[in-house]
Amino acid sequence: MKNLAFLLLLFAGNVFAQKDDIFRIDKLPKQGITLDKGWKFHAGDALEWANPNFDDSDWDTLHPSTLFAELPQLTTAEIGWFRLPVQVDSAFINQPLILDVTPMGALEIYLNGNLVHQVGKVSQDPNLEVTYAEGYNPCNFVFSRPENNVIAVRYSLTKSNFYFKDNHPFSLLLRKLDGYTEEWKAIIGNSIFRRTLIAGFYLMMAILHLSFYFFYPAQRANLLFSLALLVLGISSLIRISHGLWLPQVTFFNAKIVLSQILAVTSELLLLAAVYVYFRRPFGFFFKGILVLYAFYMAARLGYHVASAGIGSMLIIGILLNYMYVSYWAMQENNRSARFIFYGGITSFILLSVNYLLDFYKHEYNYPGEWAASVQEIMVVISSLSIPVSISLALARDFAQTSYSLQRNLEEVKQLSAEKQNILSIQNEMLERQVNERTAALKQSIETLKATQSQLVQSEKLASLGELTAGIAHEIQNPLNFVNNFSEISIELIEELNEERKKENRDLELEAELLNDLSQNQQKINHHGKRAASIVTGMLQHARTSSGTKEPTDVNALAEEYLRLSYHGLRAKDATFNAKMVTDFDPTVGQVALIPQDIGRVLLNLINNAFYAVAQKKNQNPALAYEPTVTVSSRLSKSGKVEIRIKDNGTGIPDSVKAKIFQPFFTTKPTGQGTGLGLSLAYDIVTKGHGGKLKVETEAGEGTEFIIRLPK
Repeated sequence: MKNLAFLLLLFAGNVFAQKDDIFRIDKLPKQGITLDKGWKFHAGDALEWANPNFDDSDWDTLHPSTLFAELPQLTTAEIGWFRLPVQVDSAFINQPLILDVTPMGALEIYLNGNLVHQVGKVSQDPNLEVTYAEGYNPCNFVFSRPENNVIAVRYSLTKSNFYFKDNHPFSLLLRKLDGYTEEWKAIIGNSIFRRTLIAGFYLMMAILHLSFYFFYPAQRANLLFSLALLVLGISSLIRISHGLWLPQVTFFNAKIVLSQILAVTSELLLLAAVYVYFRRPFGFFFKGILVLYAFYMAARLGYHVASAGIGSMLIIGILLNYMYVSYWAMQENNRSARFIFYGGITSFILLSVNYLLDFYKHEYNYPGEWAASVQEIMVVISSLSIPVSISLALARDFAQTSYSLQRNLEEVKQLSAEKQNILSIQNEMLERQVNERTAALKQSIETLKATQSQLVQSEKLASLGELTAGIAHEIQNPLNFVNNFSEISIELIEELNEERKKENRDLELEAELLNDLSQNQQKINHHGKRAASIVTGMLQHARTSSGTKEPTDVNALAEEYLRLSYHGLRAKDATFNAKMVTDFDPTVGQVALIPQDIGRVLLNLINNAFYAVAQKKNQNPALAYEPTVTVSSRLSKSGKVEIRIKDNGTGIPDSVKAKIFQPFFTTKPTGQGTGLGLSLAYDIVTKGHGGKLKVETEAGEGTEFIIRLPK
């Protein structure tokens, strides 16, 4: 609207006299004087043409208010100079005046050879040229002498910028500073008030719909809509701050550009919110709008004259998209769609009428001043119609959702009242059933505890039986030695007695026999102690653990239970054979532990290892396979003692691995395992000794159990 107001001033009464091609200014009316007569033009570019003493008598007479379509010499040259000789009354000498420039391109203004104002960047190279199509480019203008003044304008508009043939290159309006300031204040006063109200409305609606989104996040259109309103509010605030600044020498065109870009961006966000609201895919039409938006951004940021036309096409395309999407939603019986459809039609009609009024004002200076107020009202209604229509649609949905929830709540209350009696009856019935089942459950628990106790005892007895078999086999060896050496000793004594009865005694033989007897007694004593230690170990393992930790040689304990386990299995199955490998770290030394408990753990793990290798051997008897069980120990850097029991047996599948430490879980056939061995071993290591028990296995390749105990 500001552009239209100033364009009207171009056709206001000008007070000037023209003689000898000199523009004379004797007085300045309030509305100012348009400098649109007496101009000369020459194509080309030379800075000396700004000199007031330059002879331009051979230049063409060409007025900058002429339409581009009638200026072939300018459109062909793409760059050139305009000159206007001016004579002013002495009353305006050294008085601050305002020269308001309305460009359609790029230009530099010189007064008596001095550059006083620049709009855009003048260049014949389209890549370097920066053009403007914005009104309100004022600058201070001071005449220092009454005569021989020359206003020179260096102007460029390359061929790629000629999109609007019904425009003219530029117009210059000369005004008094005080009158300009008063009119500017009058113009922006109403604009600031109006834009402040609109900006407040947008920001208030943005907060409202953002709260809707927080209460009802499933409706994402509220989030997009609040973001669009926020951008609209910021755009209006920028225009307000722009209007509050009265331009003197320079002008913040960047604020206008930013405001317009934000306004168009908000329209695009509003359209996206409509698409999301109606759950329609972003199809061909929306993507076309995005392409047009990209062209608009490029043109607007480059101050390209085409930005106005592209912006108009973009707004029209967005409005048509509003109506297209909402129309199809109406066809799908979406009652809220009619709000957006009629809002889009209202905005489209008002904008069309506004464009027509602008055209008639520009071409025919008709209708009169009353049209400005009408246009202001139409612009406000047009800018508010779509946001208000979308807000109404979203608010209606939110209200319907709230109503549905309230109705459902009432139904739930009614059902609750009806079902309360049923529930009370059911509660009494359930209470009786619970009491009956509780009694049965208590009995089941008692039975289960007794069964568990029996199973634990069975596991211990099974372990003790295997241990006893191994011990019996171990004791057999030293007893055989004791018996054999005893018989030999008896024979040696008889031989010695016979030798002593002879008259010719062989003293050397007697000494040799006595020496053999001594050696036999030593061996008998050694193997007798060995048998005694085995019996002592058996007694220690068989009796209940005291729970007291005592320093224990871990290596000796592991080696002893490895042999006992092996001989126990051999006692049950004489055909069983396996290779036993030990790798003990001598630095482990004594470890504080409960030897009976750790012995039970080692025996269980080693028995399982021998069982795994035996199973693998039995499954593939023709396989060149050597069953091997390895027991090793080491002292880690962190001070932990590790005991590893490794086999090359069947391994444990991944599906079973997670269950092996659970009570009563076993992979052995019925009658061969209770499922408590590994569970008890895990509890002894972790709870009884503060250590860790883990397993590393690969199905078909073998298993390794790792016991970690604190030193």
